[in-house]
Amino acid sequence: MRSRHTRHLVTELAARLFDRDFLKNAGLSRRTMQDIFVRDKWEEALEGILPAGRRFSCKEILDLCRPELWALCGEPDEGWIPFTYKYVTHILYPDPEFSRVAAPYASGALFYLNILQFFFDEERKTVPFSPYDDFALLPEEEYSACERAGEYGHFVREFRKQYIYEMMRLNREATPFETLGHIAGVHYVAMTVARGLAKAGVPIDLALASGAAAGHDLGKFGCKPNERVPYLHYYYTNQWFKAYHMEGIGHIAANHSTWDLELDNISVESLVLIYADFRVKQMRGADGKELTKIYTLKDSFDVILSKLDNVDEAKKNRYRVVYARLHEFERYMRSLGVDVDLDGNPPEPEPRKDIVLQNRDEINRTFVFFGIEHNIDVMHRLGTERQFGNILEAARSEKDWKNVRAYLNMFNEYSIHLNHKQKEQTISFLYELLLNREGDIRRQSAALIGKMFADFNAGYRKELPANIPDPDQKTVMDLWKKYMEKLVCPDYRLTLQQKRRIQNSLKFVMISAMERSSEKLREAFFDVFIGWFDGTHELNADAQFHLLDAVFSMPFELCQEKAHLGILIDFAIAHMNHQEERIQIAAIRTLKVLTSVITPEDECYARVRKAAEEMEPKNITMLFLQYRIFTNLRMDTKAQREILYGSDVVSDIFLENLKSATPWIVKAVNIKLLADQVDHGKREQLLHICAHFSNLIKVSEQVGVRHDAGHALLRLAHLLTTDQRNEIAVELLKGLEVGEYEVSKYIP
Repeated sequence: MRSRHTRHLVTELAARLFDRDFLKNAGLSRRTMQDIFVRDKWEEALEGILPAGRRFSCKEILDLCRPELWALCGEPDEGWIPFTYKYVTHILYPDPEFSRVAAPYASGALFYLNILQFFFDEERKTVPFSPYDDFALLPEEEYSACERAGEYGHFVREFRKQYIYEMMRLNREATPFETLGHIAGVHYVAMTVARGLAKAGVPIDLALASGAAAGHDLGKFGCKPNERVPYLHYYYTNQWFKAYHMEGIGHIAANHSTWDLELDNISVESLVLIYADFRVKQMRGADGKELTKIYTLKDSFDVILSKLDNVDEAKKNRYRVVYARLHEFERYMRSLGVDVDLDGNPPEPEPRKDIVLQNRDEINRTFVFFGIEHNIDVMHRLGTERQFGNILEAARSEKDWKNVRAYLNMFNEYSIHLNHKQKEQTISFLYELLLNREGDIRRQSAALIGKMFADFNAGYRKELPANIPDPDQKTVMDLWKKYMEKLVCPDYRLTLQQKRRIQNSLKFVMISAMERSSEKLREAFFDVFIGWFDGTHELNADAQFHLLDAVFSMPFELCQEKAHLGILIDFAIAHMNHQEERIQIAAIRTLKVLTSVITPEDECYARVRKAAEEMEPKNITMLFLQYRIFTNLRMDTKAQREILYGSDVVSDIFLENLKSATPWIVKAVNIKLLADQVDHGKREQLLHICAHFSNLIKVSEQVGVRHDAGHALLRLAHLLTTDQRNEIAVELLKGLEVGEYEVSKYIP
């Protein structure tokens, strides 16, 4: 007669094997399971080994269920342990070809995995916990209050459903690697310090820390033969978390390289994971198998240096920098009473002395700790979905321009550390700010949009498998195309003024993105932009104008590529005779820039020369641009020079520039014209020209005009006498009395 406990265990095992979802997944019928599951046999087997007094090996458990496996499908050539290990890795990372080949033995592998899971659950009840052999995942009552509770609950379910722990135990016996010891050790260290930080009042998400630590090296099981596991497992880790919609945990788990510490600010969960991963290292024993050990931070640093590939002094110095950051973080944790020694006896929290009572070393340490605390707090606010959403909503509802700029400065400082979803949300918010009435806020928002696109995939870029396109590259390019369309052709429901504000921001987005992007990304961004000039889009007058204006602002090296140059020149020539003056000026001004990079040998030279000769300037502004184009093309400029420098054109320009009806682009060109007059020796009106520039800074509605006037004034100021400079300075100081930041900001 078997004990009641044994009968209960067999009943529980039977419940697992006869579970409807399991049978469906294994492709087995209930009748088949009834035929192979002999209750008396399992009662006899369990009577002698449960409750467990030690950890089982996978081979022991295989021997118990070998008859059932043989009855189900025989045995694969390589044996059940190697086969089941391969099979379970392909549950995480499916491969259609493997599934086809493995199909005859799939039901047996799932049966074996289910049995393993049962025995390991029983083992966990009675065998003392070992940080190298198991995971103490958070119970629901502990993680339910966490920000990532839902995601973590999903992780725990998938961890069990996909037999991830069983896979790690099989890995021990099927390979010479000790992956379980490392992952479990990292989870133990991470959660020990994470709980200590939480107890000390540090805002840390325990669910996020646990999920990231337990899953940080899952990608090692996805790497294919002959792939470089140390470099590629980050990619496969990220792929698994994305496949099961756990991007929050995955973002931390897939970015645990020590090089990720080179970023100025990272979340406390990332710090904890990198710290734990740094301390848990493996060495090979005499039998060739890996041995896992939790080292001190200093000893771990020495182990890393001994294992580095292609080590040189530069690489050593990089590691010294990240080690120094981890060292300061450990000192900070120790000061809070965190058990970094992992001995169960955490130190008492250090009392904080008033800074006026501290010596030099204590003051230095205090400021380091202040910096760590500040970054942890800010990254916590930005890292949690709810708090980040609250920040965006608060920024959206903000009316005070000073606070709006404070939000913009914060996003500028910390945007690089946001995940992709948060970056998309931030770009959407910044796009809304392009409707703001203050031009400098629109300008700053547009520049920040460009920066965020350039930094969309910033940080330590992980290596990708061969022939795998970068999924992050596709994401950023799809988003770039979407916003290019929204910038060039804003929503039809907006007012005309709102549309023009958005379109005018196009050039600032482009300039910012081009300046900050890598060469490869810059070319990809510019190719999307250049696509708007190919004649396949229906563009209204405003779109045409702002595209031409954006080209004028672009770096020369991007425009001078032969493929781009011809397209841009043809677009400019096509709009030189437009019925609107502002578009004519924009086209001619763009042509002036483009002609500075072409030579008589270029295929488009003849077209440009013909267009320039056929120009009929309607005013002095167009004549000045024609003169500059002729100069670039090395053509005769005698006729233009006689008008520009042989007569007084300055007074007319003064009058035209102060008219509110004059297009801003005309004013911008006229500023260059006035400075050019001084450059050609017409100094008699220098004071009046500089005074005119100071007036433009104070009264112009267009930020670009204020910028151009300020730069021109700075360029000419050294030519003024001391009295004249004082007079201009007094006029500028009067401009400060206006009290408008959007004006005073641009007073040089």
